[in-house]
Amino acid sequence: MSKNLLIYEAEVAMAEALEKIFSTYDFTVYTASSEKKVQDALGKASMDFFIIRAENPGMKGFMLCKKIRAMDDYK
Repeated sequence: MSKNLLIYEAEVAMAEALEKIFSTYDFTVYTASSEKKVQDALGKASMDFFIIRAENPGMKGFMLCKKIRAMDDYK
């Protein structure tokens, strides 16, 4: 059974590498490089796992974690 994974990574090459690796382990991978793209991905599916880079430009990873934890689905 496939699990959903959201990768928040600003560097496209790193996001693509992580997506390739996790896809081989039957994950459905969503990648996002901005807060808008994170919100879009969360609107498409319920995530089982997250990989969040702490020092992304724009919204920092720790702030994103705080926002996700505040959502009813991820408390």
